[in-house]
Amino acid sequence: MSLLQATFDDRIMHEQVLTLFRQTPAAIIAHTIDATVLLILVWGVAPTTQLTSWFLLLLALGVLRTYATYRHKSLNPKPERWPFWARVHLAFAGTYALVWATAALFFLDPSEPFGFILIPVIVMGLTSGAATTQASYPPAFFLFSGIACGVTILVLVASGQPEAYAVAFLTLLMFVGTAFTCLNIHKVLKRSLHLSFENLELRREAERTNAAKTQFLAAASHDLRQPIHALGLFFSALSDRIREPEAKPLVSQIEVTIGVIGSMLDALLDISKLDAGVVRPNVGAVDLDELFARLRTELGASARQRGLSLRVRTCGCRVRTDPAMLERILRNLLSNALRYTRQGGVLLAARRRGAEVSCEVWDTGIGIASDHIDEVFLEFRQLGNPQRDRRQGLGLGLAIVKRLSRLLGHQLSVRSVPGRGSCFALRLPRIERTIEQAQTAFPTAESTWTPSTLRVLVLDD
Repeated sequence: MSLLQATFDDRIMHEQVLTLFRQTPAAIIAHTIDATVLLILVWGVAPTTQLTSWFLLLLALGVLRTYATYRHKSLNPKPERWPFWARVHLAFAGTYALVWATAALFFLDPSEPFGFILIPVIVMGLTSGAATTQASYPPAFFLFSGIACGVTILVLVASGQPEAYAVAFLTLLMFVGTAFTCLNIHKVLKRSLHLSFENLELRREAERTNAAKTQFLAAASHDLRQPIHALGLFFSALSDRIREPEAKPLVSQIEVTIGVIGSMLDALLDISKLDAGVVRPNVGAVDLDELFARLRTELGASARQRGLSLRVRTCGCRVRTDPAMLERILRNLLSNALRYTRQGGVLLAARRRGAEVSCEVWDTGIGIASDHIDEVFLEFRQLGNPQRDRRQGLGLGLAIVKRLSRLLGHQLSVRSVPGRGSCFALRLPRIERTIEQAQTAFPTAESTWTPSTLRVLVLDD
C-alpha cells in the first residue's frame, strides 16, 4: 500500500473514530437511564449491596468515559493516531459489556418477572442503539453486544425454563438483525466518507494546479510580455522597409494581429497576477478632472472612428484610491462601453454622493438583461459576441474590473435596460481639496521643449 493510500485510509478511519466519540454522550445517557430504571424496578428484590455497587460502578464508568471523550476533543488528535483512540473506545465498550453481563448474572432471576423480562429488554435496547451509535466502527458494536447479549442468552438458557428459551431466542434474533443493520450502516458511512475525501482531494489538487498556473503566469509576466513587445518593435521596423503596394494590406493585417495577441496576453497575465495575489494597492490622492481628461484624450479617437460621442462630466473632486488601478477600471469600462455601443455615445461622469464620489460610465449600447448582469463579470464571457471574435477581446475586461474593485474595497454596481444601455458605477471615498495639498496624482511632463532638446525615455517593466 502506498503512503498516499495509507494516509487516505487513516483519514477515513480517523473520521470513523471521531463519529464514535461524537455519539458517546448519547450512549452514556442511555446507559445511565437504563441502569436507573433497573435499580428502581429490582430494588428490594435483588441484593441491595450488590445492586448499589453495580450502579455506582456504572456511574463511575460513565464519568471516566465522559472525561476520555473530553480529552479526545481537546487534544484534537492527528489522523494517524486513530488506532490508539479506537482501542480506548473498545476498552470502554468491553467494560460496559461486562457491567451489563454482571447485571444478567446477578439480577436476572427467572422467578422474578421484573428481572426476568427487564434485563433482556434493556440489553436488547442497548444493542439496538449500539447498532447506530457504533456503526462507524463495528468492532465496538460486536464487542459490547456480543458480550452483553451472549451472557444474557447463556443465563436465560441455563435457567432451564421454556419461557427463558423463548426470550433467549428473541434476544439472539435481535442481535443478528441489529448486527446486519450495523454492518449496512457502516458500509454506507464508509462509502460516503470515501467519496467525500476523494472529492476533497480532487478539489485540492485542482486548486493546487490552478494556483501553480496562476503563480507561474504572475511570476513570468515580464518574460512572457517581452517577446510580444519585441515582435511589435521588430515588425514596425520591418514594415518601414516594405515598399511594394501589394504587400501593404498584408503588413496591416499582421500588425493588427500582433496588437490583438499583445492585448490578449496582457489581459491574461493581468488577471493571473490578480488571482495570485501579487498585486497590492498603492493608495493615494487622485484628481478626477485630470484623470478624466486623459481618458477622453486617449479614447476619443476610438469613439470617433466608431461614429460615437465620448463625453466627460467632472465634479472637481479628488478621491482616495490606487491611481493606476482606478485608471485601469475606468479604461476597461469605457472600452467595453464603446465596443458594445452601435449608435449614440458614452458618458464618463463623476457625481458627489455625500462623503463619496460615484464614478459612472453610461452608454447607449445593447444593454444587459437583469439575469445576465452577474454573468458579464465572469471570465471569457461575452454576451454580444456569440461568434467568439477574438478581435473583440477575450471577455476579461469586466472580470478584471470586478477583481480590482474588490481588491480596492470599492462598491461596484450595474444598472441596465436591454436595448437602451447600461451604467457601471464605482463608489470612491472623497477627499476635500482644502485639506489635501494641491498635488495631483498624475503629474504631467513639461511641454517646454524644442526639437533640439528632445530626449526620449523608454521604460521597461
